[in-house]
Amino acid sequence: MKTVLVVDDSEVVLELTKAALEKAGYRVVTRDRPSGSVAAILRDKPDIVLLDVNMPSLAGDVIAKILVRAMKNPDTLILLHSSMSIDTLRLKAVATGAHGYIQKTENPTELVRRIEWWLNKGLRSHSSSRIDAAPNLSGPPNVFGAGPSSTSMRAAFKEDPPSAPSLRSQETPGPSSGSFRAAKVSIEPSSSGRPKARVMFVDDDWAMLNTYRTIAGAHFAADFASSGDEAYSRILSDSPPDVVVCDILMPGLSGADLYRRATMLDRSWAARFLFVTGAASTPSVAAFLNDTSARVFHKPLVPDRLIETVRQMVENTTRAQSVAR
Repeated sequence: MKTVLVVDDSEVVLELTKAALEKAGYRVVTRDRPSGSVAAILRDKPDIVLLDVNMPSLAGDVIAKILVRAMKNPDTLILLHSSMSIDTLRLKAVATGAHGYIQKTENPTELVRRIEWWLNKGLRSHSSSRIDAAPNLSGPPNVFGAGPSSTSMRAAFKEDPPSAPSLRSQETPGPSSGSFRAAKVSIEPSSSGRPKARVMFVDDDWAMLNTYRTIAGAHFAADFASSGDEAYSRILSDSPPDVVVCDILMPGLSGADLYRRATMLDRSWAARFLFVTGAASTPSVAAFLNDTSARVFHKPLVPDRLIETVRQMVENTTRAQSVAR
């Protein structure tokens, strides 16, 4: 019997959540105030924690940040639980280091499906989702540390989540006309006056996105997408990224398919994709890498090398577009 701990200052939410999950066979522990929650979670080690974001005295995202830094093991999934928009929840989850989020719903069946999806993902990949990082970097224990890549495990998980932790709709947008606008590099100035490239990191593993946030957040205007469909919508947007750092094996639209779609729209994307993979020996991945001219990094990452390579890619693309004009 899996244990779900729910922290929420609303008695109605606690009662409805407890009833729905207990009916589905879960053991449910509820707390109606945030004080003492961190100690209780660290002591009891529930399988999954739902944290309301808007609570008096101590917000759920603050609790999540404390937990991520204090946890000695990655066995508890920390999820934000709120009625906030997908955009806001995704950003808060990435900022705090939480594993993800679940939007509040009045449909008990949907809530159970979302919990089951997260637990299934956790059982398959979470315990193996930590990646190696440079030893001089520090970070929350569910982001840094030794452990095998979960890429091969994610490849076996083909189902799309009932409520995938993504920024926008999972639908792939289609063209509104018969032509597409050329994807141009657009660099924003940083606070120091130096140009700051927009870099989109794409991975269905939230631990990996958190690692990217820690490694690259100070160097680029970083954006994050947890699916290929979400990333494709950004490429088609009015403000496309300058460079895409992408996993290859993902449920739904894979990194390889995302690359093919992007380069069909504008060949300049071929020089603006950087793939990061731990499954280079997988036949489908090996075949794709053999056919593509995109750069490839193999896990574990070397942060300094990643940053320098992305900078060089932006400079090369900017130079090429200047010549073309």
